[in-house]
Amino acid sequence: MTETLSDIDISTIKNDIHGERVANTPACDYCGAELNTEEPVMYDVIRVADMPNLERVFDLPSGWFPDAIRCQQCERDTLSPGTDGFDEGLLIIHLSESNGILSIDSSSIAPVDFSLVGQGYYPPHVSPQMVSQFSDLGLARWIRVKWLLEHDESSQLVSIVRKGVEESKEIPPEV
Repeated sequence: MTETLSDIDISTIKNDIHGERVANTPACDYCGAELNTEEPVMYDVIRVADMPNLERVFDLPSGWFPDAIRCQQCERDTLSPGTDGFDEGLLIIHLSESNGILSIDSSSIAPVDFSLVGQGYYPPHVSPQMVSQFSDLGLARWIRVKWLLEHDESSQLVSIVRKGVEESKEIPPEV
């Protein structure tokens, strides 16, 4: 049975991401802009639900984990296109510094949107080695691939991603 938004247990997300470390000088994972840690930030959080090709190569977390932090210019109202194989959430959260370490304080979060497994498009064609090389599981998500193709035309990563998109089983219309 496919979960619905009402089935999501926000307390599980809070528990899974609370205390996760953030770079001491956090920057937007989409555009690189430096973030103000005194203000709430938007975060993409994910839970791998069914990605056997990645499970063969990685020891994937079993719960929700932070994938990409967003600056105000990269904030969104929806997670579209969603990626089947992942539960994806878009949250407004706070960051907290303790003993010189910046981490997620999920004591109060504001859910913005969710894209649950089975609600998105078949995952983009990416090699697990590429995801491992760039240490970025989010490269297997359509919303991240879409942003890369629209905003970063010069890097070697984009040419690899573009080739993978062309070989994908299903391509969202907005990509």
